Amino acid sequence: MSHVVSEINANRLFVLCMYGAGARVGGSSNYGDHAVTCMGYYYQGTTQYLNLHDGWDTSAAHYITYGNWRSATPVWVKP
Repeated sequence: MSHVVSEINANRLFVLCMYGAGARVGGSSNYGDHAVTCMGYYYQGTTQYLNLHDGWDTSAAHYITYGNWRSATPVWVKP
């Protein structure tokens, strides 16, 4: 998570490719195998969350608990 935090703090957003991902906070459907843009993070106590932009549902902010997936690959595009 520390690498994610440092990249977001440096305004370098990234695509998070999740495999076997669970549901977002407040959601009822699992993400499964899905890629989203990771735009931010926050902590609540010791729990870490990622702020996601999901092109399938742009009506509200989406958050997922960090690590709520079987595996994930972050993709940064750096000029």
